[in-house]
Amino acid sequence: MFKKTAIVAGIALAVSAAAQADYQWELGAAYGTGEFDIGAQNPDNDQISGYGTYFIDAVDDTKGPLAEAAFLDRASSISLFAVNANIDGDGIRDLGRKNYGLEIRAVSSDAGWITDFGYSREENDTLRTSLSAGQLPTIPVVGRGLDTIDIDRFKVGFGKYLTDRTTLVASYIYSDIDEAGDFSSYRLDLEHLFQFSFGDIMTEASYGIVDVSVDDSILDDKDDIDIFLVGATYYFGSNKNWGVGVNYGEEDFGGDSWKRWEANASWFINDQWEVALDYSDGEFDDLDNVESKLATLSARFRF
Repeated sequence: MFKKTAIVAGIALAVSAAAQADYQWELGAAYGTGEFDIGAQNPDNDQISGYGTYFIDAVDDTKGPLAEAAFLDRASSISLFAVNANIDGDGIRDLGRKNYGLEIRAVSSDAGWITDFGYSREENDTLRTSLSAGQLPTIPVVGRGLDTIDIDRFKVGFGKYLTDRTTLVASYIYSDIDEAGDFSSYRLDLEHLFQFSFGDIMTEASYGIVDVSVDDSILDDKDDIDIFLVGATYYFGSNKNWGVGVNYGEEDFGGDSWKRWEANASWFINDQWEVALDYSDGEFDDLDNVESKLATLSARFRF
C-alpha cells in the first residue's frame, strides 16, 4: 500500500512540475520551399533560417497558450537570427539573399512599458529588382549596374501593455542601402489575446508607411508605400498546445498593390517542442503573371 501511495504521489509531483514548467532559452529552425511565377519563368525559391532567444528571466508558460507564453509573461529577451535564401533563376542567373541580425525587447513587468531595438543586414544578389524570398516586397530598390544590394536596417520601438493581454507598439525603421540611398519606415502594431472557455484567439493588426527616397529606384516617382497587416490564431487542446491561424497583408504602391495570404498550423508536442507548417501566396493586383508561393516547415525547442 505504501509503495502504491508513493508511486501515485511521484506521478502527481511529476505532472505538477510539468504543468508549472518554465524556460529561459528558445531555439528555432525552418526550411521553406516554393516558387515565383514571373511571366513564362518559374524560378524555385528555397530558404533556411534559424534563431536563438535568451529570456532575461525564466518564462512562465502556464498563463495561456504555450506559443504566447513570452507575450503573457511580459518577458524581456535578446535574439539572434539568420536567413539564407536561394532562387534558381530558371533561365536567368541564380539569385541569393542573406539576412541576419539582432533583436532586443525590454519590458517593465510592473508598469508594462516596452522598448524594442533591432539591427539586421540583408545581402541581395540583383538583376533589376530585389526579390524578397516569398515575403512582402518591402525593399523598393533596383540594382542598376550592381551585382549585389546590401541593406542595413536599424529599428527602435516603444509601446505598452494596455492590459494584461493587449500591447501597442510604435516603431521606426531606418534602412541604409549601399550605393542606392536610404529610406525610413514607420509602423504601429496592436496585439490582443481573447480568452474563452473553448480556446484562445490571438489577434494582431499593423499599419505602416515606407517613406520612399531611394536613388535610382523603380519607385522613385511613386507615392509612399502603405502597409496593412491583420491576423488571428486560434489555440485549442487540453493545454492549448494546438494552433491554427490565418494572416493577410497588403502593400499599396500608389498605383498597384501586393497582396499576401498566409495559413499556418502548429502543435506543441510537449512543453518544450513545437512543430509548425506555414503556407503563403502573394500576388500583385494588376499583374496577373507575377506571383510567389512558399511552404515552410519549422520547429522550436525550449529549455
